[in-house]
Amino acid sequence: ELAQIISDYKTPLVDAADRSAAVWCDYEVLPKVKAGFGGTVGYLQVDGSALNHNPNSAYYRGQLRMEWQATEKVSIKARGGYEYRNVQDASAKDPSDLVFGVDATWNAAERTKVSIGANRGRVASNAVGAALNNTTSFTLAVRQGLLSNFEFAVEGGYSLSEYSLSTPNVTAATLAQIRDDTYYFVKPTLAYKFAQ
Repeated sequence: ELAQIISDYKTPLVDAADRSAAVWCDYEVLPKVKAGFGGTVGYLQVDGSALNHNPNSAYYRGQLRMEWQATEKVSIKARGGYEYRNVQDASAKDPSDLVFGVDATWNAAERTKVSIGANRGRVASNAVGAALNNTTSFTLAVRQGLLSNFEFAVEGGYSLSEYSLSTPNVTAATLAQIRDDTYYFVKPTLAYKFAQ
């Protein structure tokens, strides 16, 4: 798996680019259970590193994952592991943390799906350049087929963002911005399938 996430914002927010590569190995333990392990190597590049003390960082993750078809209508996917991050600043402390993701889907009817999920991981902070954002989120989504090719969905959730400094070389104003943010969201979607 290869990924590149480019975050491009207007000033005073901070731009960043996150590039990663992951390798997974899966094994079918039982007819309805697959298990696997994998590793990820990534690099987070933050704009303004030299002037604003926004250090880049390399990170390494080891994770286990499982996919279980519990019943004909219920499937569960889970992954979890450990991340170590090397911050490119000689005076910075390298953080490490638990990362995980759990998703469960229930096919309630022929054209109705209900899913719940929980995720935790560390990402770039667009609000504070010299910080990392450890995000934990919980989601609930309902998808309903309409007519022949239309689908309506509503997704809602809760997210907690915990900011932590990635370097001690910051101004008092930057230090004052370190905080925890929480928010709730609701996202409706209408989709149309043009072809099978």
